[in-house]
Amino acid sequence: MSARKTSPPAKPPAANLWPRLELSAALLLSLWIVVLHVIYLFHAGPLWRDEIGTMDFAAMPTVGDIWHNLQYDNFPPLFVFLARFWMALGLTSDLSLRLLGLVVGLGTVGVIWLTVRLLGARCPLLILALYACSPVAVRVGAALRPYGLGIALTLLSMGLIWKFIQEPKPKHLFLAMLAAVLSVQCLYQCAFFLVAFTFGAWVVTLSRKQKKITFQTGFIGAVAALSLLPHLGNIHKGGAWLVIAHVPVDFAGVWRTLNESLEADGPGLKYIWFQLFLIAVVQFLLVLRKKNWSAIYCGVVLLAATVFHLIFLRLLQLPLRTWYYLILLAVAALAMDVILAGLPAKKLKNFLVPLALIIAACACRTAYDGVQLRHTNLDLIAAQLKKSTQPGDMVLVSPWYYGVSFQRYYDTNNFVTVPPMTELRIHRYDLMRDAMDSPDPVGSLKTGIEHTLRSGHKLWVLGNFQFLQPGQAPVPLPSQRPASGGDSLYFSNWMLQLTTLVAAHVTSADNVPIPVPGNQPVDGVEKVTLLSFSGWHD
Repeated sequence: MSARKTSPPAKPPAANLWPRLELSAALLLSLWIVVLHVIYLFHAGPLWRDEIGTMDFAAMPTVGDIWHNLQYDNFPPLFVFLARFWMALGLTSDLSLRLLGLVVGLGTVGVIWLTVRLLGARCPLLILALYACSPVAVRVGAALRPYGLGIALTLLSMGLIWKFIQEPKPKHLFLAMLAAVLSVQCLYQCAFFLVAFTFGAWVVTLSRKQKKITFQTGFIGAVAALSLLPHLGNIHKGGAWLVIAHVPVDFAGVWRTLNESLEADGPGLKYIWFQLFLIAVVQFLLVLRKKNWSAIYCGVVLLAATVFHLIFLRLLQLPLRTWYYLILLAVAALAMDVILAGLPAKKLKNFLVPLALIIAACACRTAYDGVQLRHTNLDLIAAQLKKSTQPGDMVLVSPWYYGVSFQRYYDTNNFVTVPPMTELRIHRYDLMRDAMDSPDPVGSLKTGIEHTLRSGHKLWVLGNFQFLQPGQAPVPLPSQRPASGGDSLYFSNWMLQLTTLVAAHVTSADNVPIPVPGNQPVDGVEKVTLLSFSGWHD
């Protein structure tokens, strides 16, 4: 009599349900992120000055012109070339260009899913809730700047390097190398993250006595570094003028701005970030003995990337912005996702999925409101001036960098800036440096203001135009330009020279209202006021 075949024991219902809950939560978060990107597309409005500078690079007549002018930008040219291709298709209007940002933003969501899978986790949770749901991540990642593409390529490099470690095939080596090269061609700071990925790879491969793979992962980083050599000339030239924008930055300032970045999604979220970071570090230390290699790789990356990026910002010596931390937050959230995915199933069930959904729910209102900000109101000011100005009026843009935005929506020949600039398609800080070396860069502006008002015409000023308070005197300029920094000091002095002249002689001053359609809020980075002055008395 033959033995009866026995069927394998059925999996407990909870074991079948848990992966579905994870997947459902990740899909729900991804859908919410798509909704945020679509809302942003139709609310971001016109381009602001940084975006316009990038598009003006892309629209230059030849690739040679782009290359020559890269010394005036802080980024390698990959995103500019992508934008150039997009514009060559005839997609040049503001909304058409924002569609490019939408493609990059939604593509980043796809990269997150792919990278999490490459790193051995089932689906993304924390990186979606902590990073991708952030209104700052949506607005910056989908803006017409290199950040979104650079972050996506950095995450992809992290995953592909791990894929090569696990399956050291030539095609995986090539893909990891390609992603690494493209990332540093988008953002220079990606090189610091590649070093962190290399450290993580070396810890794993040396522990497993895979010396050949250790060498090959180092080769990936070396090729990416070599691809930056053609940019050294432009980096050196740019350093000669960027120095005027330097400000003192210490680690206290770096830490303070990091806290601001973590709180951008809502109060209290920074504490969740810090707690998850500590839990991930503890879990990383615990799995060292268990040889959970993907968690070890991500743990080394988490620590190294955090240290390297904070040092980079400290050395950069530029005014810190919250979006400078986005690439670090993306990498850190991805690493924490993978590390914490290795927690025992029971703990994971009671911790990770509900936490991700709660984080997204708590930040839901902040995210919804944040993606509805208009980037600028300079297009509205341009429209107002086209209706209100008369021949002989003078339009003054203060400071000069608002002119980069303004020239897209207003005739460049019909306004002047503080200080006067001969180039406004892109940010030319070298011209600002030359003005700082000039004995009287605003003399022509004072003459023009007096002539305009004496002849019965109006002076229109958009931007910063602050008047001296009683008993206040303009800050005197140094006898020679400082070796670094000082651009804001010089601009303030020049502006107060002009406002002192206006305050002493004009007979009428008005703050011109600039209504925004639908009372939509405008981002404070480029929410500009418009003033008008008329009359003259001696």
